[in-house]
Amino acid sequence: MTNERHEPCSTLGPGSVVPLAEAAELLPGTVDDVRGWLQEHVPIAEFLGRPVVIWGDVLAAVRGPGQTKRTIPVGAVVSEDRAARALPWRRGDAVTWLREQRLSNPASGRRVVVWDAVLERLRPPPPPAPRVPSGRNARAPKLLAKPGRFEG
Repeated sequence: MTNERHEPCSTLGPGSVVPLAEAAELLPGTVDDVRGWLQEHVPIAEFLGRPVVIWGDVLAAVRGPGQTKRTIPVGAVVSEDRAARALPWRRGDAVTWLREQRLSNPASGRRVVVWDAVLERLRPPPPPAPRVPSGRNARAPKLLAKPGRFEG
């Protein structure tokens, strides 16, 4: 099935969190091909049990290496309502998540969110680094053969 949806996305910004299925529909090509490309090139996070992508990561992957352009200023502070509307879930669920994650804080009589903190929380964690023993009590790796004997 080829995607025929080519509507302008005036409300979709680089900081928008988009369900994976919707992101696959927004890009040209078959939905299955686009979804596979997204899974290979874009970090996919999980929010409320659904896979999501950050639209800016999609744009960066489409641009390719060396051509990335950040359009949201580092440390941008937005209202809780604006942050909740940028998330692709019901506003109430998004507000609850923002507050549970301690990303929404009172300031000057309203609640504000540092958007970069939301993006960092939604990005999948990096894979753990391999554990390398170190120090005085570190064990040496096991030998493949007995010491003093060489068979070959």
